[in-house]
Amino acid sequence: MPAESKAKVIERNRAPRVQIAYD
Repeated sequence: MPAESKAKVIERNRAPRVQIAYD
């Protein structure tokens, strides 16, 4: 799993707004 993917997952968990945008 690329580091960027992990960072994005962390951002999704920390920012609900980002989670909705990615979903």
